[in-house]
Amino acid sequence: MAAKARDNDRYRKQKQKRVQRFTLQMAQERAGRACDGCAACCFVMGVAEVPTPFYSRCPHVCDTGCDIYGKHPGACRDFYCEWLIGRLSPDDRPDKLGLLFVANKLRNADGSDRMFVAAYEIWPGAADSERGRAVLQSLGWDVGLFRYGDMSHCTHLATGQRIVPDIADCVRPPAETAS
Repeated sequence: MAAKARDNDRYRKQKQKRVQRFTLQMAQERAGRACDGCAACCFVMGVAEVPTPFYSRCPHVCDTGCDIYGKHPGACRDFYCEWLIGRLSPDDRPDKLGLLFVANKLRNADGSDRMFVAAYEIWPGAADSERGRAVLQSLGWDVGLFRYGDMSHCTHLATGQRIVPDIADCVRPPAETAS
C-alpha cells in the first residue's frame, strides 16, 4: 500500500510540474519574449545538476547561449524569470536592469508556504539605481532582495526581515562555503 501511495504522490508532483511548465510557457508566449542574449540567470542562479553555485558563471554558457541547450538540466528548462513572462516592462530585461526577479516559495512560521518574489542583484548596487528602486517598488510589498553575491540572506523589503534561504552546499557561493 505504501508503494501505491508513493507512486500516487510522485504522479501528483509530476503533473503539478507539467501544469506549472505549461502555464509559464503560455505566459511567455503571451508576453512575446525570449531571452535573446540575456544570460543573467546563467550567472546568478545556482544549479545543482551542473553543479554551478549562485553567482558563478555556468560552464555551459557560450557566445551563442547555452552549449548544452536541448540537453540542459531540468532546473534550467523549468526556469522562468518574471521579465520573461511579462511581469516587467520590455526595457527591464535582467541584463539591462541589473536585477533578476524570480517567483519563490517562502515558508511561514506555521509551516505553510506563500509566494514571494526574490530579486537578485546582477551587479553591485543595481537595486540602488533610480530604475532599480522603481521596479522593486512596482512589484508590491512581498519582495526579498539578495544583494550581489550574498546568498546568506535576503531582505524582505516591506518589513526589513532577514530571510535565510535553504540552499544546498553545492550551489552556495564559494565565499559562503566556509560559513
